[in-house]
Amino acid sequence: MYKFLKEHKLMWFVLLLIFLFSTVVAGNQLKVHYIDVGQGDSILIEAPNNQTMLIDGGPKERGSNLRFYINSNSINELDYVVSTHPHADHIGGLLTILEDFEVGKVIDSGKVHTSKTYEEYLTTIDQNGIPYEVGRTGDKLKLGDVSIKILHPDNTNYDLNNTSVVMLMNYGKARFLFMGDIEEEAEDEILENNKSVYAQFLKVGHHGSGTSTSTEFLKNVKPQVAVIMCGEDNNYGHPDETTIKKLREDGIDVYRTDKNGTIVIKTNGESYSIDKQFESKITGGNYQEKSKDEDKPDSNNNKDKFVGSIESDKYHNPGCRWAEKIKPENEIWFDSVEEAKAEGYKPCGTCSPPN
Repeated sequence: MYKFLKEHKLMWFVLLLIFLFSTVVAGNQLKVHYIDVGQGDSILIEAPNNQTMLIDGGPKERGSNLRFYINSNSINELDYVVSTHPHADHIGGLLTILEDFEVGKVIDSGKVHTSKTYEEYLTTIDQNGIPYEVGRTGDKLKLGDVSIKILHPDNTNYDLNNTSVVMLMNYGKARFLFMGDIEEEAEDEILENNKSVYAQFLKVGHHGSGTSTSTEFLKNVKPQVAVIMCGEDNNYGHPDETTIKKLREDGIDVYRTDKNGTIVIKTNGESYSIDKQFESKITGGNYQEKSKDEDKPDSNNNKDKFVGSIESDKYHNPGCRWAEKIKPENEIWFDSVEEAKAEGYKPCGTCSPPN
């Protein structure tokens, strides 16, 4: 053995260097998770120094899914939670997050809304004593070596969408632009007030709506990658075909949460990789990644379990005709009746599962 090690000591030295280098690179990675929350936005940022930021929380009914996803990445506290604007598909899920996580500070657009969800959101912040700050043009945030600049808004004299907090994030050579739901009016103001909005990674505004992502704005951003966050078969027709066409014609790589599920971009500031085609799948209270190309779970393998939908409050036997109509991305599986009830589910009146 000694002779073998002596003869191959150069090889072992090289392997050691490769291991040490890969460990350092992995430790210096910035991860940006564009989380599939259906029709809504939620973006988790993990900085290399383990500081974190959550931008929006999707709709209220996806709050538990979002919580499990964040926990599955070994995150129990968030340095920043950014609420881009008060629409329910952006702040609804934050009600769960603000209750269940230790949050360093909430950054908000300052735009007041009259909805019950918005009132609950403000009450949750107040009851948990979370520091609250209005984000304004020019404000700067730091997550270790990651720097973030707020590009918009400068006031609240806009409609709800155009009051969205827009942020440009830098790490090494990598630049990420998070657009909230702004439309062309706000895009024009951002171009007028900033010398450069160049970013390789663009979170497309307003779920890919035709009222956002103008040709002029794209020409200035020059993204390599665009991520559209929207729900499968949503009622709004997002994303608009004109937006998709613009992105394709500019040779931009397009990823969509309704097609690809949760999308994770990893970068060391010099190069990047993208994980895609995964969806958030909750089984027995544990987060699991499942390819959207996989078949639905075989009911024979789940005969002792119960299934529900994130869009209803009923749990079913696997063979129930209502269970078979649940879309795979909306399924929640329970190992017991107690578990289903603990999540607020009630027995189906058709298949009459144990109560």
